[in-house]
Amino acid sequence: MRSTQATDSSQKSWPQSTLYALCLLAVLSLTFCVTVYVIPQLSGQSIEGAYDAFAYAEILTTDPSLAREMQPFLNLYPDWSGASLFFYALLLHAFLLVPALNSLRFSLGRGGLAIVLAAISVPESAMFLGSISKEGLGIVAVVAAMAGQTLILRGNLWRGTGLCSYAVLIAEMSRPFYGFPFGTALLIGFIPALPKAGRQLVYASLMIALFIGAWAILYGPFAAAFTEKYQAAKLFLDWFEEEMGSDSAVKAAIRQFFALAFSNDQPSFILLLMICLAAIGKAAVYILAIPSIAPAGFTNMPAQAWALTWQAAASMSSIAVVVGFFGIRKRALDTHSKCRLWFGLTLLLMISISTAIFHVRYRAPAVVVLLATVWLVAPSHRRWLVWMTMPAVFASVTGILSTA
Repeated sequence: MRSTQATDSSQKSWPQSTLYALCLLAVLSLTFCVTVYVIPQLSGQSIEGAYDAFAYAEILTTDPSLAREMQPFLNLYPDWSGASLFFYALLLHAFLLVPALNSLRFSLGRGGLAIVLAAISVPESAMFLGSISKEGLGIVAVVAAMAGQTLILRGNLWRGTGLCSYAVLIAEMSRPFYGFPFGTALLIGFIPALPKAGRQLVYASLMIALFIGAWAILYGPFAAAFTEKYQAAKLFLDWFEEEMGSDSAVKAAIRQFFALAFSNDQPSFILLLMICLAAIGKAAVYILAIPSIAPAGFTNMPAQAWALTWQAAASMSSIAVVVGFFGIRKRALDTHSKCRLWFGLTLLLMISISTAIFHVRYRAPAVVVLLATVWLVAPSHRRWLVWMTMPAVFASVTGILSTA
């Protein structure tokens, strides 16, 4: 009798939990939309040194055709004034999330949906969902990918494939050619669901494919095109290090290793191996690095509010991921959790490989996957969300008041 009452009580709490999670996501996204973007935008201060979203809003207002030509994802945005575009971005991301969240509601239940919503609500994610950002679309894509992956693993192949295709499409819309590394990570995420013989066959096939790919881009039909891209990346890295510098010893070390990997004018197998090792190192730093939470030193509100908020948000995410993985390290993960984990880690590596410069903010979609994986295994870790949110909100308010 007591067990039945407990079950009934649990069932009654799910709708409240889901509604609470939805409201929390809406409130946090709107909060960061207003404090990090709208108020700084309306301040009329310079956007020099600020996040790209401010430049996107400005160019959409002054020259929308040029904006859409330079950044294809801006085709999703209307020709509105700067501040209103941030509210539109919030609604756009919410609208694009609906199919995935609806699917997760039926595949994971209301409790599982609430946990995924909590992972989307972390400050590092919420501040991108409330802005004109490629990362916001990337977050939408990973939620759709997790929903599709779950459906496929539960035997609903057609609906799952449809959602996975939707995820790859959104990823491609966020950044040209990003759909390929995103789709690759999603496919690799299914490896743990294969039988042992199937996994061994996939591993062997991947090794062979890597050697064939290395030969094709170094000496085969793609050699000329790869050499051109290689030389362009080398020039860009040299320019970036000379002009932009680095405010972090860790970032500087990674860039120097990349510079060593790009030391010759012509690529070679050894240099290609060094580039891969550097990419793996950068992926590890992406998730482990904790930005220093310190006054950014900007005198203009758009740059200061963004810098302080992002430092706090990214630091809290890094700590939550590390603590979460430490908390579940001895647990036996089911196939679904293993597939999500593979997808998240592979996506992190793919993001690292596909970007020449070191912007930790590119990791945001992968962080959502990793936190959702950890919190679905150990739901109690969701309590971290409160402690993750408070420093970020405080930082955004501080950024406004210190430059008002």
